[in-house]
Amino acid sequence: MLSHIADGDIDPTRIFSGRLGQEYVGLEIECALVDPETGVSAPVYGPRSSLATLHKWAESFGHVDGTLRSDALAVRHRRGGSVSLELGGAIEYSSPPAKRVADVVAGARATMQELSTVAGSLDLALITGGLSPFTEISALQWIDKPRIALMRRHFDALGKHGNRGSHVMGLSTAIQTTLDYANPDDLSRKAYVAVGASPFLAALFVNSPIAEGKVSQSLSERMRYWESVDPRRCAFQDIVFAAGPNAGKELIDALVEQLIHTPAIYGSDHDRINNSCNCDGSDDKRTTGSVTDGSISVDQYWRLHLSQVWPQVRIRDTIELRAFDSPPWSAIGAAPALWAGLLYDSKSTEDATDLLSRFSINELAGLSGQVAREGLRATVSGSTVVVGDVARDLLNIAEDGLSRRIQGGLESESAFQLLEPIHEVVDRRRTFAEDVRDSWLGALGESPSRFVEVYRIPPM
Repeated sequence: MLSHIADGDIDPTRIFSGRLGQEYVGLEIECALVDPETGVSAPVYGPRSSLATLHKWAESFGHVDGTLRSDALAVRHRRGGSVSLELGGAIEYSSPPAKRVADVVAGARATMQELSTVAGSLDLALITGGLSPFTEISALQWIDKPRIALMRRHFDALGKHGNRGSHVMGLSTAIQTTLDYANPDDLSRKAYVAVGASPFLAALFVNSPIAEGKVSQSLSERMRYWESVDPRRCAFQDIVFAAGPNAGKELIDALVEQLIHTPAIYGSDHDRINNSCNCDGSDDKRTTGSVTDGSISVDQYWRLHLSQVWPQVRIRDTIELRAFDSPPWSAIGAAPALWAGLLYDSKSTEDATDLLSRFSINELAGLSGQVAREGLRATVSGSTVVVGDVARDLLNIAEDGLSRRIQGGLESESAFQLLEPIHEVVDRRRTFAEDVRDSWLGALGESPSRFVEVYRIPPM
């Protein structure tokens, strides 16, 4: 069906239209819902489950139009935004857009504490981090949706290129910031910085050193999993960085062309799987109407197709910044504050562009994998440049931008404090993951119950 785009039936400029004159901030936080004694993920269904937690929260705090269906997987909040279940039962909070970082963080904190209170009443706990740390993938219960089976079969068919697809779908938890762009020129400037900065800034947030109950060789097992998840669907970074900060509409054209040549996995929940593309990028087949069952429009199918690619920076009518592990509870405000300071201040964006333009695509290739393993100590390929040094420089640039936004009345002064947890990471040269790992092996005595007690989200 995306072939209609190439034939001119759909104007891609309308798809990537942005929101002229708006600079809103959105925030999504994923958290594992676990048994407080074993640390293992709660089942999706049953009296002590993800679904039971969601519905009990809806009764007390959510806002529902009409009667809540017994199988509803998402609930709108009375303050805006929503709470939903991830594919393996993790809880995701999606904020309404807000003009100020401090406001979106305050709303997130309030909602997550509501959810923690409800979870506690069911003898469950919400924990932050990049993974559900004690759950084995073989024991995970999945949401009963046809598209999950389609996606898992798709990843399995890719062999080594998709052998961690189910792990990402079912176990990973991340924090995502969403920002606006005004037009194609604004998009290319912001996207260039976002793509170039993501692997460096991700080092400040690595937070998944325990996987399936064992200490990992990586500081972010979540990021390592992404190395084995259909690289063709995660490889849009090169397009953005190669286009440069002044590409304008040429960037949109390049993104559309790449998407046309990336066949959809499904066209609706009842679609068959599509394995027509080789994940090494050699296949040149186009996505066509043959993969859809006709139940949705071309425009809906296009937007659905965009949800089936997973780069660190995903561009739709907003810019989705997806590179970070979910950090400790005290640091959840750092991600949106960092990105807003970097991309919502023109001087900061220019300064970051100057800093990042020294790196080539080849130098950045594989950097996320290095960061997953070594965090701040990783080095850029073929050089002696240390990731932690670049991350520190980007943090300082973002801090300057946030300061200018505060001075201009665009942010509240409290936004500045949101960066303190990652300033501490930079100053100590020690990541969240290293603290978690050493605490697990030391003071926590490798006890899942003690781990949950320390890292659970506090109730109201």
